[in-house]
Amino acid sequence: MKFFLFILISVLGLVYEAKAQDEHYFPADNTNSKTLNSALGYRLYSMELSAMKEPVLYNDTSKNEIYRFSWFRSFDDPIAIRIEKSKDTYLLYWKSCYNKVDKPMALLIDERKIIDKATWDLFKDKLKKLAYWKMDTNDPPEPGTIRLDGSNWILEGKTATKYHVVDRWSPDSKSKYYQCCDYLIGLTDLNIPPRGKY
Repeated sequence: MKFFLFILISVLGLVYEAKAQDEHYFPADNTNSKTLNSALGYRLYSMELSAMKEPVLYNDTSKNEIYRFSWFRSFDDPIAIRIEKSKDTYLLYWKSCYNKVDKPMALLIDERKIIDKATWDLFKDKLKKLAYWKMDTNDPPEPGTIRLDGSNWILEGKTATKYHVVDRWSPDSKSKYYQCCDYLIGLTDLNIPPRGKY
């Protein structure tokens, strides 16, 4: 079954490759290891973020400080949660798009709300404890392991002077990385049962 899905995703990747090339959501080179490992995943993630009408962060020239958690799950629609500081205003956005093989990608959820400075500061504290800006972008699987069902937890960060992206496969719920991303999930109105957080 997984092999069939891999072939299907590969075909979709080729069909939408031209679009994905116009919508690069992650750096295309290996400078400072800031690019994702999987070329196929790179194209697919870009397609999904484009369907959610998300901005491209790595080449954003604004002075805003922005973090985006992109959650790509094997059995559920993708979700993007973005937390942003613009001067003295703090905003939270959360989106999801329909992504099944029988229908084209379409925006399902597009919500936002103003949050307070304390909420922002707590998230920044979690990033500090995580040493986010020093984390490796990719977390290669251990030799001999095969990644099948699960999800990619991708956390991007962008300030006025730098950009970073971290990609982890189905992180352990006790890890600081999981808890940092889960904090963002908890700020939204999304009702995701524990079994959906894989």
